Amino acid sequence: SLENIPQIMKLVPNEEERKAVNSFEGNPGQLSLASRLQYELARIPDINRRLSHCQTRLRFDHDCKSVLSAAEIMASAAITLRNSERIPEILRVILTLGNFLNAGTRLLLC
Repeated sequence: SLENIPQIMKLVPNEEERKAVNSFEGNPGQLSLASRLQYELARIPDINRRLSHCQTRLRFDHDCKSVLSAAEIMASAAITLRNSERIPEILRVILTLGNFLNAGTRLLLC
C-alpha cells in the first residue's frame, strides 16, 4: 500500500550493506529475519526506482482527483465572474480611480 512504501524504502540496504549482503555465500534460510529481508531486497535490481514508481502509481488517482477538483472550482469561479453584473462596475471604479491617481503623469489613461 501507499503507506508501506516509504517504510520499505527505509529498509532497502545502502551500497555498503548491499556489498556485504551480496558477498554472503551461505544458505539464506539460515539468516535472521532482518538479515534475510536485507538479503532479498538487495537482490532486486533498481529497487529504489521501482518502489518510487509504485508510489507514483498508487498516488496517481488521488492526485488526479485533487487536480480535477481544483480545476472544477476554478472553472466555476470563472463562470461566476464572467456572468457577474457587478464585476464590470467594480473594474470601472478601479479604472477610474487609477486614472485619477495617474492624473498629471505620463501614465494617464493606462
